[in-house]
Amino acid sequence: MTIKSAFIPIPPGAITHNGQPYLEASDGQLYRISGIKPVVLLEDELVRRLIAFADPLAAEIARCKAYSFGDVTAFIGLLEQEYGVTRQRGRKGNMTLLTFDGRMKVEIQVAVRITFGPQLQIAKELVNECIRDWTSDPENPTRPELATLVNFAFEVDKEGKVSPARIMTLRRVAIEDAKWLEAMRAISDAMRTTGSKSYMRFYQRADISGEFQSIRLDFAS
Repeated sequence: MTIKSAFIPIPPGAITHNGQPYLEASDGQLYRISGIKPVVLLEDELVRRLIAFADPLAAEIARCKAYSFGDVTAFIGLLEQEYGVTRQRGRKGNMTLLTFDGRMKVEIQVAVRITFGPQLQIAKELVNECIRDWTSDPENPTRPELATLVNFAFEVDKEGKVSPARIMTLRRVAIEDAKWLEAMRAISDAMRTTGSKSYMRFYQRADISGEFQSIRLDFAS
C-alpha cells in the first residue's frame, strides 16, 4: 500500500462548503481536502489519532495522582491522630510506604523550589574578585579547577536561571578567605524558597530477594 492509495478519513474538524469538505490551516485559510496532498492528510490523521489516545490517558493519570496523594495525606492524618500530633500545614519530607510482604512500595519525595535574589550578583562579583586576587598572587596561585567550578556554578540555562545545585557546590568549598566567606554569606542571603513539588514513585518485585521494578507514571507534571 502506498500513501496515495491509503484510505484517509475526513478529519472531524472538516468544514463543508458547497458540498465539499474543507480544512482550516494554521494561517486561518480554508483548503479543500481534495486539493491537499495525501501525505499531509495522513500526518493530520495520525496526530489526531495519537492525541485521541493520549488525552484521556493524561486525564486518567491526573485523577490517579489526585487520589493517590489524597490517600497518602489521609493515612498521615491517621498517624498524627494515633500519636497525638497536631496537623501541620505544608508537610515536607520524604517517605517510603511498604506492603507487609515487602514486594510493593511507594516512595514520596518532596523537592523544594529555590530561587535567588539580587544578592547572588554580589556573590558572583565577590567570587570573581577572589579568583582575580588569587591569580595575581605569585606566592599563592589559585588552582584552575576552582575557576572552572565557579564558571560552571554561575552558568545560566536557556531561561536565564542558575542551578541551585551548582551554586551549592561553592558553599562546600572550604576556603578561609574573608572575601570568599562574604560571598558565601551573600549566597545564603540570596536563597529563597518559593514552593515545593511532590513526587510519587511506584515499585514492585516478584519476591523479597528480587530488585524493585519501577511502574512508570509521570506524576511530576
